[in-house]
Amino acid sequence: MKGLVKYAQGPGNIQIREVPEPTPACDQVKIKVMAASICGSDPNYYWKSTDHLNRLKCPVILGHEGSGVVVETGSSVRHVKPGDRVVAETTLSTCRSCDACRNRRYNDCTQRKGLGSSADGFFAEFVIAAGESVHKIPDSLSFEAAALLEPIACITHGIFEQGDIRPYHEVLVSGPGTMGLFAAQIAKLCGATVIQSGTARSLPRLKLAKSFGIDHIVNVSEEDLVTRVMEITEGRGVDVVVECSGMDSAIEACMRTIKSNGQYLWMASDSGDSHPDLLLSNLFIGRQLHVVGSRSSNPSAWDKALRLVFQGKLHMQELVTCSLPLEEWERGFEMVLNREAIKVILNPTMGS
Repeated sequence: MKGLVKYAQGPGNIQIREVPEPTPACDQVKIKVMAASICGSDPNYYWKSTDHLNRLKCPVILGHEGSGVVVETGSSVRHVKPGDRVVAETTLSTCRSCDACRNRRYNDCTQRKGLGSSADGFFAEFVIAAGESVHKIPDSLSFEAAALLEPIACITHGIFEQGDIRPYHEVLVSGPGTMGLFAAQIAKLCGATVIQSGTARSLPRLKLAKSFGIDHIVNVSEEDLVTRVMEITEGRGVDVVVECSGMDSAIEACMRTIKSNGQYLWMASDSGDSHPDLLLSNLFIGRQLHVVGSRSSNPSAWDKALRLVFQGKLHMQELVTCSLPLEEWERGFEMVLNREAIKVILNPTMGS
């Protein structure tokens, strides 16, 4: 079969290769990939070789957001069968013995193998997933939209399990990318008043957020973020900031919008540039801020994400810009990196 392989560390070192078609173990499921979404981390692996969390194990087929059709199941798998339309969590295996695993916090297991980084992922004709990680999807949900369930699960983990967003809270979501657009929608579902910020470069995405019912949009290229947030909140500041931009330039400004005893929910990896002066004594001690990190997802977050999607609570299809054959992966990477698209889908069945 064909797969998009990151065959060595360092910038570049990616190509379409013929690789052996996989066979599932007794507790695994083999899926024919119908849609694989490009995450912002995928172009980073190619052009920048950015891997702050040391997850990438080469050679490996990339792609951790995807959906497809079951073609084969292991002998111990009972809940899905060939022909079922499915999505899969990214966890392929863990140690099963550490404290994190015993509490089903698989994203914290240091021995975890994840699809698209340390185990072969969705940028291929077929992918192998752990049986317990595979979930059926309704016929009403397109494969393209279903491929976005992984970032939604990351957001539900952050907001519902790490964060503290309550009804009538005022929340600032920094960055209108895929994560930010889902975070803003879910914060609204929590009953919060939501402010979404971004630069002029992201104006089409900010307009999309407005069409989703987000309360306030701030173009930081034209308005001072702190001043505008204080106007909106009548000087109170926001209860929670959800950082989804990954831009160092946004960190300090966002922190200055938070009220005393508020929370900074950090969901995006930094850009790798030098960090701003955060004036720690004033920001953290003087105002008693709570800073919480959130990374990846776990089974409980997937349960929440699936419920939201199955109940039709989220705008998903609107985030899909286009679908391309797997062979056009480089064009898709460029579109994502240059912000010409929100979500680009690679479809291994196109053109075959």
